[in-house]
Amino acid sequence: MLASSPSTQNKNPPPWATAPKPVLSEDAPTAGYLCGGGGIFSAGFCIAGIRSIWNIDCDPNDPKLSHAIAHIYEQNFGHPVLRQTLQKVVATNKLTHLQPPDILVLTQPCKHLSRSNPKAKETSSDTSTATAAVTALETFLSPVFVVENVPEYQHSTSWSIIKSALTKLGYSYQTQIVNTADYGVPQERHRFIAIAIRGSREQNFSNPHPLLPIPSVVGWYEAISDLLPTLEDIEPTATQLQRITTLPSHLLQQPLLIERVGAWGNPKVRLPEEPSWTIRKSIWIDQRHNSRANAINIRLPDGIWKNLGIRGAARLMTLPDWFTLPDAAWIAGSALGNGVPCLLATAIANAVKPLLTKSSQEESTHASEQIFLPKEVEVAPLISERTSNKIKKPTNTLTQNQANGSITMPSTTQLQATNLLQDFSFTDSTTND
Repeated sequence: MLASSPSTQNKNPPPWATAPKPVLSEDAPTAGYLCGGGGIFSAGFCIAGIRSIWNIDCDPNDPKLSHAIAHIYEQNFGHPVLRQTLQKVVATNKLTHLQPPDILVLTQPCKHLSRSNPKAKETSSDTSTATAAVTALETFLSPVFVVENVPEYQHSTSWSIIKSALTKLGYSYQTQIVNTADYGVPQERHRFIAIAIRGSREQNFSNPHPLLPIPSVVGWYEAISDLLPTLEDIEPTATQLQRITTLPSHLLQQPLLIERVGAWGNPKVRLPEEPSWTIRKSIWIDQRHNSRANAINIRLPDGIWKNLGIRGAARLMTLPDWFTLPDAAWIAGSALGNGVPCLLATAIANAVKPLLTKSSQEESTHASEQIFLPKEVEVAPLISERTSNKIKKPTNTLTQNQANGSITMPSTTQLQATNLLQDFSFTDSTTND
């Protein structure tokens, strides 16, 4: 099924984009962030009513960019970032100066594990970060602990260190590999998510599949259509023009999202009803550390080309418009590329908020009992069914055996539209029918 004409599509901004910034009370649930970056994940938690109280974040290999990204967090959440590595914070005993959070969140840097990195290999820095995170977990003993990373993280030494500590500290936990496009995000992005609750028995996870996808797909055009009149007009590159000449002529009657610079001269292209490809940090910075502000373009049916820009990319990350970003693409784009789309973070927040009450009740009820040492819970995300008069969203799964059990991984979102572009790039951990 092809997209309808742009004139018939909804051009109003999505509700999440224009919603006002929540004003959270002092007694709202709190979250502390280990390696929290520019606060993209934190914004999703804020939308769900969870208040950020601190963030530890520093990249010693790129202090200038790290400092600039920390400033984004400070501007949006009103408190300073502890700009030191997690290892140094632990070594100098500064964790004890921080308020214990209700939810401890670890978004450990993933560049050494990401499949997009041709030299991907876990380093001693990664494992020492995980060890420092365990110290933070031991220090705060937060009721809920959340881990987010690339899918490859599930096989890492870092995750082995953390899950071993979770068991020793009496946490039960669940893991999932999710695709952000299954949560209303107009972007394909696969992530590993672990949710742990302390002092609770397995059955107190009221839903064994806490991150339920929504039964619909949101295309990139729906997310940014209202911004089109404000976007900069640009001239296409030769490789972009060459790319679109290979497309059927009827596709040129629709808006197209197209890379500015494509690998091997073959930029990615998306139809309006399709989610975008993964928005990575690398597309916004060249090898000299200069901004690529014109990294993603839009071709309209009348032949006009537009620059998606930072605010358009923020929409593809489902960041609300109240979230402040700098004009410099190398800073803002890096924060976006390293972030977690807000609607996925909000889904995580909504899944863990009920666990806060259950955890506190369980600790009170079983205060005199021996600590429960759980095993890892095997999780396969379920696809919610639409109402009886609508079409059920198709899904496929692939189970991978591991030394410590198995994890069932959801397939990439199955698009209702026929993909005529044949340029999707899926990871090995997904199926594509």
